[in-house]
Parts: sequence; C-alpha cells; structure tokens
Amino acid sequence: MAKLVANVYGDALFSIGKENDTLDTLYEEVLAVKTALDDTPQLMDVLVSPDVNSEQKQAFLARTFQGRVSTDMFGFLSIVLKKSRQEYLDDMFTYFISAYKEEKKIGVVSVATPFALSAKKKFEIQEKLLQTTGYRSLEITYDVDESLIGGMVIRIKDRVVDSSVKTRLKQLEKSLRGLQIGE
Repeated sequence: MAKLVANVYGDALFSIGKENDTLDTLYEEVLAVKTALDDTPQLMDVLVSPDVNSEQKQAFLARTFQGRVSTDMFGFLSIVLKKSRQEYLDDMFTYFISAYKEEKKIGVVSVATPFALSAKKKFEIQEKLLQTTGYRSLEITYDVDESLIGGMVIRIKDRVVDSSVKTRLKQLEKSLRGLQIGE
C-alpha cells in the first residue's frame, strides 16, 4: 500500500511539473524539502503527530514552507497533509526524483570493484556506459568490495552486469557440485 500511495502522489507531482513546465523547479524544491525533512526530524514529527490536529498541521506547513517554495509544491504538500499521507512523503519524493532522472535521461549507476579505481578508469567506464545505455549523463557511485577478487559489478536500475571473479567462482563451484563422478 505504501509503495502504491508513494507512486500515485509522486506521479501526480511529476505530471504537474510536466504540465506546467516547472519540472526543473519542482525537482530542486523536492530536493530542498526532502533535505529539510531529513535534516530536521522534528518537522516530520509535527506533521505525523496524532496530538496535533489537521488545522494546526496546515498552519505549521504554511509557516514552514509557504513563500519558500512554488505554489505547485506548496499545494502538493497541502493536499498530502489533507489526505493524511504525510508519512509517505519521503517515498513520494524518491519516486519523483527517479521519474525526473528518467525524463532527463540521467542514469543512476553503482559500480563495485575489488579495489579503488583511477580517475582514468572511472572516466573510461563512464564513457562506455554512456555509449551503451542511452543516458545523456550518469550519476555513478563507486564502491570497493574486496570479496569480488577481480572484475566488477555494475548496477543500473534493475539491471546487473556481474563480471566479478567471485561470481564466476560460485558458478564454477555450482557446476562442479552437479557433476557426478563415474563408478
């Protein structure tokens, strides 16, 4: 249910941005509001508290965000509060950010290797991924996982390219376990 709510509201905000040609502005505001909520948990505590009535929450929301964000963003936040869906705000924003990056052809990539890569190697990986994925730009995070032994694991959305020695050894072990030694 939570994922459905987040997707419906996140998609609604995305549609508003496309319709009003304010997608870039909404993206920046989503990042700012998300950061404010993450950095100041007391804000979210007030918004989800059963001890604070809905009128007080709306007034708090107005004092906190009105005039600091666009009318579209403030309206969105107000509707979320009126519908008592504020506990899903983080998931809504995550969905919106993902939809925005897909729209702008920004790929989010994770690369794991058994050792730190040089700047040159990182550039080569980025260029190869740009050529093969269709993205215009990439946000790449590089992680060191010594258990990989060699090779690398690349994750883009739900796709995984695993050329690690660790995986190859596991596959070899599995196939060897399946062999039966003749009598």
